Amino acid sequence: MVAPFGGAVVPLSAFRIGQATRSLWLLSLLIGHACAGFFQLTDLHFDNLYNQQKHDSNPCRNRDDSHGPYGTYACDPPLLLWNSALEAMKLLDPNPDFILYTGDFGAHQSPSESDTYDAVRDAVGALKQAFDAVPFYPTIGNDDMFPSYYMPLGNASWLERLADAYQLGWMDADQRATFERGGYYAVQISPSTQLIVLNIDYLCISHTPDTHSLPDPDAQFSWFEAQLAAARAGGRKVLIQGHMPPGAGRGGTQNMWDQYEQTLVGLLSNFSDVVVCAMMGHSHRETFRLVYNETQDPAAFILLTGALSPIDNNNPTFRHYTWDETGLVDYWTFYLDLKHATDPKSAKWQLAYELSDAYDVARPLSVSSVHEVYKKIVCNKTYTTKFADFYQSFRGVDYTKEDELHWQCSMRYAIYQDYHACMKGTLDPPTVHC
Repeated sequence: MVAPFGGAVVPLSAFRIGQATRSLWLLSLLIGHACAGFFQLTDLHFDNLYNQQKHDSNPCRNRDDSHGPYGTYACDPPLLLWNSALEAMKLLDPNPDFILYTGDFGAHQSPSESDTYDAVRDAVGALKQAFDAVPFYPTIGNDDMFPSYYMPLGNASWLERLADAYQLGWMDADQRATFERGGYYAVQISPSTQLIVLNIDYLCISHTPDTHSLPDPDAQFSWFEAQLAAARAGGRKVLIQGHMPPGAGRGGTQNMWDQYEQTLVGLLSNFSDVVVCAMMGHSHRETFRLVYNETQDPAAFILLTGALSPIDNNNPTFRHYTWDETGLVDYWTFYLDLKHATDPKSAKWQLAYELSDAYDVARPLSVSSVHEVYKKIVCNKTYTTKFADFYQSFRGVDYTKEDELHWQCSMRYAIYQDYHACMKGTLDPPTVHC
């Protein structure tokens, strides 16, 4: 809900044009007068060979009249999709406080290092052309390196190239040093709030070279803990940004090595008094993770945004947040119905949902309100069905009992081994809280 022009609180569901489409222009007035805002985008996976080739082993790259101008389900998209998202964002909020990108500009199955670099450079260039004066804070994803997941520790040459492609000339010496050493950095985004950007790729099972024998790859955890401790001592709040979330990935796979996952989740719990939330991508799905403390009370939460790439049979999405000096207020997710996006001159981005309105929870956005959303999804079929619609951004895909259990266990257990036990029935299922 929003309070336009200081008036009464109005649910966004009241502003419908037809049954599915809502006016971006009207929403821009409502969102723009709610409070300060920023965008989160993730997992574009821009493929500059989409629909360009004649005899490529990747069918998405072969010329085919069935390929849509903005992309095709099960394929990575062309840059036209990115440009259309940027245009919709400009209409919604032409002067956001900043823009977060939570990883993966590069295409799946990128042919070369130069193709990966060009994808990052071209996408960032388009973003900076659209939002020239707006701060842009990127996270490295596993497909922002070549081959995917390959980045030797201390690979300064590639990190320097990424810094150039990301247009990170604004960084001071300390920020540049940590980015070029390990791909992580911190930045003050308001007088009372700091953004900490992590490089989670080093912590992943799929990363090469293998890092799991190292207690702290590139000293990132010790740096991270020091940043959190300094924020606590200084009375500041912290937003955390990364690519892969802890817990279960798509299809129930494990992203991180156990010991790194335990460390990351432990820091989120131990510093829950300063952590506003963590924002991540990689899952290509609209969902979240809850982090519980030693007494099993909800302590922190991780918000996952759906992908721009439709490669996992999802509609492309991006997200807009409102926030103030105390933390997050609410968020809105927008999507493009790719099935109907057949006109290369007119992409109709729509509001998928506003969190507080869709799940009937009070603002501001907090660990208690996200925990309430979780309980509603687990315990009330009306909200389960809503979540299923939002999960792949209105693809209309039927879900099974196994899907439902995966959603419940992955939201409840941010530690993969606990998630696995939940799926096997050796830990209490989330429905015990109903």
